Amino acid sequence: LLLFPGSKHPCMVVTAQSNASVDPMGPPHTFDYVTPKADLGLLYNRLTIHTSDRRRLLQSHVLLNPRAIQGLYWGSERELTEIERLCLGGTFESVIGGTKGFSGSGFHRTDGKKAVDPDILMRIPHIAAPWLPPTGPALPASCVRSWPEEFTRVAGLGNFDLYEGARVIVPNGMTPEHRIRAFATDKNASVSNSCSVLRLGTADLALARFAATYLTSRLGAYLALLLAPSAVIERTQIKHGELQILPFRMPDRHSDPSRARSIINEVAEW
Repeated sequence: LLLFPGSKHPCMVVTAQSNASVDPMGPPHTFDYVTPKADLGLLYNRLTIHTSDRRRLLQSHVLLNPRAIQGLYWGSERELTEIERLCLGGTFESVIGGTKGFSGSGFHRTDGKKAVDPDILMRIPHIAAPWLPPTGPALPASCVRSWPEEFTRVAGLGNFDLYEGARVIVPNGMTPEHRIRAFATDKNASVSNSCSVLRLGTADLALARFAATYLTSRLGAYLALLLAPSAVIERTQIKHGELQILPFRMPDRHSDPSRARSIINEVAEW
């Protein structure tokens, strides 16, 4: 018997019992979290639970960090601890906030009955998600084109700070291999809300190229999987909020700033 054969997201089954007498001075409350993988179960035609699939978690830990449930579906406590350590050094959200940068999605083409004249947007080039190549991090010049003629009205103009300066453009769609598509550019051009933009607050194209390379790497895909709001692996999209919580730090926050800067410059030579 296979529950929900057409589903994409993992199914969670919870068994619990009422415990009216809670002693605050007693031992901490725990529960067993078992994550058998469906691919092995279907392969051997039986439910297989390995040692690594069973964990005993503190209820208080999950209450403070609900993402632990998703992260521990694929990763281990050691992996999540290391990711938390990396995030303490900085995330895209904290770096952008600390450098007075900008992040967000582009303009909305449609939103109910809202409609404005895109005259200002028509004066600058445009980068549409369908024009972007399957993988990054390089952005071909052919992707920066004139304003589409069919966009005669838009729902809003968006934030123009996202259309200029050195930045990373990330379309919502992921690759068939579940990798992030990210592209670095410093060309003035608008984007629609089908793309997220990360502008790190500096006019540093090399840093933007490094960030785009990091996001498109296997490391970026791995971190996005463990920090995702869902445990599903066959993801087709990544949201702006998911990009913001990925670990990232400026080179001057590194233990060896000069070495970090040299690595950034080396990676950016493409």
